Amino acid sequence: MHGGPLLQGKRAPPFQLACAVMLALWIIGCFALMLSALHAHHERTTLHAHQEGGVVNPRDIMVATLAFPLSGMAAIFLLIPLIFYIFEHAAFASLSMLRPDHYGKLVWRVYAGWIAADGKLASKDL
Repeated sequence: MHGGPLLQGKRAPPFQLACAVMLALWIIGCFALMLSALHAHHERTTLHAHQEGGVVNPRDIMVATLAFPLSGMAAIFLLIPLIFYIFEHAAFASLSMLRPDHYGKLVWRVYAGWIAADGKLASKDL
């Protein structure tokens, strides 16, 4: 079921939707790869410390423990503007997600509008 012409004008066209989805998958993949590498490093460090009879540095445990929620928050921070780009596309029609500077402008416009509107963002604020 297709929406009316007014609703279709607000959503991103198929190519820009595909670009936004590819960028979202790239962001998620980068964070997943980083956390996977951090987890593997932490497991390897812990295993070597236990084999040698040593103790794992508590700082390493804190870094590994805090990395997961902090990176999750960072990923959400980077993905929220893409949701606005897809569903409120009329405000961002001049931006292309294939260009990093356009993605930076998108992030800036979404969060600057959000802050200016005291946390209640509407289409007219973008």
